[in-house]
Amino acid sequence: MYGSPMLMFKSGIGPAEMLNKAKIPVVADLPVGKTLLYHPYIQFNISVTNSSKLVSLYYNITKEKFDTYLAGKEDGILSEVGIGPQAYFVSSAAKAAGENDWPDLMYLRRNGLVNESGKAYILVEASVGRPKDIGEIRLKTKAYLRGKRKNEDLALIDFKLLDNKSDENGLLEAIKNIFILFNTKALKTLDVNLIPDSPCSTTNLAGSDAYWVCAIRSECSVGSVGGTCRMGIDDKDSVVDTKFRVHGVKNLRIVDASVFPTTTNSYANAPTLLIAEKASREILRAHPFPIKKVSVDTTTNTTGEL
Repeated sequence: MYGSPMLMFKSGIGPAEMLNKAKIPVVADLPVGKTLLYHPYIQFNISVTNSSKLVSLYYNITKEKFDTYLAGKEDGILSEVGIGPQAYFVSSAAKAAGENDWPDLMYLRRNGLVNESGKAYILVEASVGRPKDIGEIRLKTKAYLRGKRKNEDLALIDFKLLDNKSDENGLLEAIKNIFILFNTKALKTLDVNLIPDSPCSTTNLAGSDAYWVCAIRSECSVGSVGGTCRMGIDDKDSVVDTKFRVHGVKNLRIVDASVFPTTTNSYANAPTLLIAEKASREILRAHPFPIKKVSVDTTTNTTGEL
């Protein structure tokens, strides 16, 4: 999450040393932006030879299915959200650490797509669910002093992406697991092949370890970003407490993925919804709505209607 830490910085909440350089009055000296959490991931395309097995609008839409959808039936191809199944693996490194029941590699497959030439393919994504790398977001103090106020002009983001070799190794293993999956009986009927659309294929054999290391290094991105205003008890290493209240600041809470204390070992959508539910409950407990008793006189109602 980038918006929350930037708002905190501009409001005088963050590392005092940085705020002083920007000549922003310090309201609370807190480690805002110090823990930028995320999932490193890589996406790539796989061609599908047997497209009859593919769930795709291009191959599966019919007038009958369209009419069924318009009639309000919540099933069929038109009810698909475009994201296919997800899978979670335990890496060899996690197993070596005795974490056999704690998956740390994630896999996502999007539903079938068709390119302009009519050829079918699917987009797959491999991620590390418990990366070792932790980034940081800071304020460009000189830009702030020059009068810049837009977040995109002021945010200095360092993901420290793949600084830790273990994250690169995790992505490589996650990619290999994907091809193991496609070789299973359930998915083998798709008859899939890697589409070597990476520049790395010009110098490395497509699908080799060297190819994937090159692809990871050149094309790796980040998702499920959070943690920049992390939750905790001590204001030395956290920004909000367990009730989402900013340490040392009255009547201010932060409610979004920036409060994640650690990287979520899953995609961040559901955990973020849980944060919203938990925060709304805490706010209602602190500020309950007054309930007025309403008496209804039904003695004069002769029609039976209320």
